[in-house]
Amino acid sequence: ENYRSRMAKIIQAVRTAERPVSPFMWGFLWDGSCAFWVFPEDGKTCSSHLKIVWRRLKNRSAEIEKSFGAENLRGTMKKRSIVFSLLFSLSAAWACAGLLDKISVKPFPLLGQLPSNKVYCLHQDREGVLWLGTTDGLCRYDGYGLHVFRSSPMYPALLPHNDIKDIAETKDGKLLIGTQKGMCAWDKKANHFISFTDSLLTDYEIRSIVTDDEGYIWVGSYKKLVRVSPDLKEVESFDSSLPVTSVNMVYKDHAGTIWVGFWEKGLYRYNRTINRFERMPRLGKTDNPFRLCQDESGTYWLSTW
Repeated sequence: ENYRSRMAKIIQAVRTAERPVSPFMWGFLWDGSCAFWVFPEDGKTCSSHLKIVWRRLKNRSAEIEKSFGAENLRGTMKKRSIVFSLLFSLSAAWACAGLLDKISVKPFPLLGQLPSNKVYCLHQDREGVLWLGTTDGLCRYDGYGLHVFRSSPMYPALLPHNDIKDIAETKDGKLLIGTQKGMCAWDKKANHFISFTDSLLTDYEIRSIVTDDEGYIWVGSYKKLVRVSPDLKEVESFDSSLPVTSVNMVYKDHAGTIWVGFWEKGLYRYNRTINRFERMPRLGKTDNPFRLCQDESGTYWLSTW
């Protein structure tokens, strides 16, 4: 099957779901088991369960059927960004999609346990656990049950804010949580949250978090780009030549290069040799890069706002 037919199967499955799925999609994720997770916006609960039948690479005659649940999640996104977001997620998943024979869409039973039906981000950690960032708390889903972490009058300092914007992971396995009002980390081994005191990580909305190949953590906030040391002890406002404005996204490509998109200030690429960012050519009238992805062939896909 070629690229278009594989993508058509996925799109058709969503369109023919048991209940209507909204055309507005906030995000997508392919996990390590080749399950496709989607969190759309809909006035009612909508289905997003994929049943994937795939063949073993070493034995083409043997078929194994696997079913994976996916949250019926909600979110919002502008129309002009939907197509690009879909392409970005699919282009990163063709290693799984190449084995794709069948897709069906079914409801996921744990929707009612979410603290909010608006989910902005989803991350699968190295143990395979899925973490969901909602507008009212952080959720941990291990395939058996859902656990919710959120600040409350009884536990006011659990999270900087319950509105979760992004989730990432350090090289030693700590979870990084960006919220509407700062960032924190979750130490899975010690089973506790780590708070940051630097104003660069406490005073602003955290929009994007990426860990590079050396373990440094790049944090895009509502105000500027920040870099955190691998041990989480040092925080710096990186490169004074960068625009002081909202960061739309931080992205790491296949070579480990860091890219940053700024609100109406363009796209920048990090040059390790000189330890500075390089300005990319202007993008259209607004010069407002919103999402970036590199596919298997090495081609970059970029959407603007």
